[in-house]
Amino acid sequence: MRLGGRARPLAPHFGILVTTLAQILQETGDLNGAQKRCIQAIDIFEKAGESSRTDLGTAYQNLAVVYALRGKAHKAVDAVNLALAVWNQALPPGHPFVVYALSTKVVAYNKLKAFHQAEEIIPEMLRLAESQFGANHPQRAIALNDAAAVYIAQRKYELAEALLREGVDAMLSGDVDTGKTILRDYIKATVGFEKLGAATGAPPKSLIRMFGPRGNPQAKNLFSVLGYLQKRAGMRLHVAG
Repeated sequence: MRLGGRARPLAPHFGILVTTLAQILQETGDLNGAQKRCIQAIDIFEKAGESSRTDLGTAYQNLAVVYALRGKAHKAVDAVNLALAVWNQALPPGHPFVVYALSTKVVAYNKLKAFHQAEEIIPEMLRLAESQFGANHPQRAIALNDAAAVYIAQRKYELAEALLREGVDAMLSGDVDTGKTILRDYIKATVGFEKLGAATGAPPKSLIRMFGPRGNPQAKNLFSVLGYLQKRAGMRLHVAG
C-alpha cells in the first residue's frame, strides 16, 4: 500500500486475516492457494518485527502442514524448523504450539522414511502433548497416532499397538472425528477389517466406511467393535458419558 508516494507495510492484523484465509484454503483442498497465502503471511509478519513473532511462527507451521499435504516433506521439515526457531524465542519453553510443530515434523520425517529422526522427537512430543493438553485431549490422541504411524511404517506393530491403545482410550473421552481416525488406524495395525467383520458380523466394507471421514458409528456397532477389541487385547476401553 502506498501513502504519499511511499510504500507502507501491511499491518500485522492483515497478516492474521491472510493466515486465516490460508487455513480455510487448506481445509477446502486448495493447497496451492494455501501455500501462497502462508508465504504472504510470513512476509507480512517478518516486516512487522518483534511484536509479531508468535504469528510468524504460526505462519511457518501452517506452511509446513501445507508442504506435508502436498508431498513436499523436505520443505515441510525446513518450514517447521523455522517455526520452532521463532517460537523458541517468542514463547515460554514447552508451549502448546510446540506440540503442533513436533507432530508435523514427525509426520514429515515419516514420509521421508527418516525413521530415526522421527523416533528422536516422539518422546518429547508425547510428553508435551500430555502435560500441555491433558491425557484425554484430542491433540494428545493425534500425537499418539502420529507416533504410531512411524512404527507401523517400520512394521514394528507391537510398539504401534501400545501407542494406539493409548490413543483409543484418549479419543473415547474426547473428539469423535479424531477418535474414528485413531480407531481405524488401530484396527488396520492389529486385527484388520476382514477379521473384525467376521468377529462382529458386520461387512468389512461397512466397517471401513463407519470409521471413515464421513462415517457415523452407531452405538450398537461401536460397542460391538470395542467389545471385540477389548476381549482380543485385554484393554479396558470405555465410552465417556
